[in-house]
Amino acid sequence: MAFEEFSMVRLREAYTGRDVYCGGEEHHLPAGTQGAIVDVLWDGEAFEVDFQISLPQFDGDELLDAGESMVVTLRRDQLLPA
Repeated sequence: MAFEEFSMVRLREAYTGRDVYCGGEEHHLPAGTQGAIVDVLWDGEAFEVDFQISLPQFDGDELLDAGESMVVTLRRDQLLPA
């Protein structure tokens, strides 16, 4: 499956990691979370994906507020079409 910039995708499996731009603490995104590709890397082998938190959700013991976003770098095999 070839994904392009601005394609909507969803996570194949849960993801734990840091935001590309902010670093800081690790965040957890459940499988199926939808996001938009904002950059295509390494000839389509990886992507920077922007996930917008639309509803408040718990991330371990931290509450992610609605309206927060996080950008993470993911491999093609970690993504499905939305």
